[in-house]
Amino acid sequence: MTIRSGKEHTTRYLFGQRACAADAMYAPVCSRFVTYDVALDDDAAGYSRTMMDYPYMQEWTAAAKLEPDELEELDVEF
Repeated sequence: MTIRSGKEHTTRYLFGQRACAADAMYAPVCSRFVTYDVALDDDAAGYSRTMMDYPYMQEWTAAAKLEPDELEELDVEF
C-alpha cells in the first residue's frame, strides 16, 4: 500500500488512485480548510482541491448551501 507523502507522491488520494474511507474521514477537514481560508503547502492544497472536486463533495457542498441559516426548532429556550 502506498501512502501519499511529499513531492514524490503519485496518488490523487491518501492511499491510491481511488478514494477510500481515510479520504472520507478527511473530506470535512478539507471543507474547513476552504471555509476558513487556511494556508496550505502545495501538497496539502492539491489534496484538498482533489477532495473538494470529488463528485460526492460537490453534492454535499451544494446541498449544504441550500440549508437555511437558522432552524426555528433549534431556537428554543431551555
